[in-house]
Amino acid sequence: FEEDMSSSNPNPKHDTSSNTASEQEEKLVNEINSLKNKLGTYQQISEDPKDIACSACPPQKLEYEICMQQWYNNVFLKGKAGTTLPCQVEYDAYNKCVLEHLKAKNLEHLLDFEFKE
Repeated sequence: FEEDMSSSNPNPKHDTSSNTASEQEEKLVNEINSLKNKLGTYQQISEDPKDIACSACPPQKLEYEICMQQWYNNVFLKGKAGTTLPCQVEYDAYNKCVLEHLKAKNLEHLLDFEFKE
């Protein structure tokens, strides 16, 4: 005697593949909205989360891009760039995430590529 457990289970599991993608997109949209509030009116960020989601690390990429946009508008365009690198903390977080992603996919050999002069 087999019983269909999904109908009697008070907490049925949903299709995790579509649910996960939907949850990830919702989380990304929330992060974009939060970062838009931090950015203010300087730069319009894409309304489509897929424009940012093509990165291996969307939240870190967006944080870095927002930081760079603020630096560009508030420092570089005013001729106050100096010699220090802007947004180093955001860059380091984004770079670390990308490196971890490459290692997880066994693609770290791509980092060994060198351009010939």
